[in-house]
Amino acid sequence: ANLVFQQFQEAQITFPPSYKFDAGTDNYDTSTPSWCDRILWCKNDDVENLSYQSHPSLKMSDHKPVSASFNIKEKYDRVHQNVIRALDKFENESLPDATLDKNTLIYDSVYYKRPKTMKITLSNVGPVIVSFRFVPKLNDKTFCKPWLNVTPAFGMLLPGDSIPISFVVNITNETVAALNSQTDKIEDIVILNLENGKDFFVTVSGDFQPTCFGMPLSTLVHLHGPVRLRPKKGSVPLDIPKEIWRMVDYIYNFGLKTEGLFTIPGEQGMVDYIRECLDTGEPFNLPVKNNIKFN
Repeated sequence: ANLVFQQFQEAQITFPPSYKFDAGTDNYDTSTPSWCDRILWCKNDDVENLSYQSHPSLKMSDHKPVSASFNIKEKYDRVHQNVIRALDKFENESLPDATLDKNTLIYDSVYYKRPKTMKITLSNVGPVIVSFRFVPKLNDKTFCKPWLNVTPAFGMLLPGDSIPISFVVNITNETVAALNSQTDKIEDIVILNLENGKDFFVTVSGDFQPTCFGMPLSTLVHLHGPVRLRPKKGSVPLDIPKEIWRMVDYIYNFGLKTEGLFTIPGEQGMVDYIRECLDTGEPFNLPVKNNIKFN
C-alpha cells in the first residue's frame, strides 16, 4: 500500500461511487459499487483544484463520467506576462522620443554688451508629437541665469520634424557687476523637458572678459592696471579712475571741435573698440582702427 502514485494527489471525493451501473440506468448492478474513475495530478503548488464531480445524467456506460476543473497558475502567469509585455511595448512606442545634436555649448570669450549666439537642434525621432519646454531646476524660479536667453523656450514637434534652439549669452548692465566681482560665472545647466518623456541637460559655459563698465568708481580708483588683467587693489587710490581720465584726456586733445560729440550716438564698432581699449590698456588709435574714421 502507498507504493504507487506517491507524487500525485487527489481532491476529496464528495460524489457517490461511479461504478458499476446497469447501462442506461441509475441502478447499480449486483457488483459492489466502487470509485473506479479517478482524477489525480502531480503535486504542484501552482495547481488549484476548483471542482471534482461525477455526471450521473450520462447513462451510456456502466461508468458515470468524472470530471475536475483546475486553476493552473503557470498559464495564467504566462498570459499575464505576455499582456504586461504588450502593454509595455505599446506604452514605450507611445512615449515621445527626441534627440539633441549637442548638449554642451562653450563660448570662448564673452564681452560686455557683445551678444554671442550658439544653437542646438532638437529632432523628433519618435512616432508621436513631442511637446517640449525648458523647466527650472529645483528651488529656482527661472530655467536659466539672467545673462542667458533661450528661444524658443517651448514648442511642439511633429514626428520627423526638427527645430533649432538659440542660446544667446548677453552681458548687460544688470548682470555685469556679478561677473566682474566673480560672484557669478558664465556657467549654467538648463533642463529641456519632453512632456511625458525624458529630460535633456544642456551645459553652457564661457570665458567672461572683465570690464570696467559696471564697476563702482570706488573700486576703479584702487585698480592701477587694466581691468582685464584683474590687478590687485593698490594701497593708495587714484584721484580719478584711469578709464575716465583717459577718455577725458583724449577728448580734450582731439575731440573738442567734433560736431555732435555728445548728442549723436557713436557707431557700435567704435564703442566696442573704445571699451576694449579701456579694459586692456591698449592706446586709442581711433582714426584708422577697424577702418572706422574718427570724426
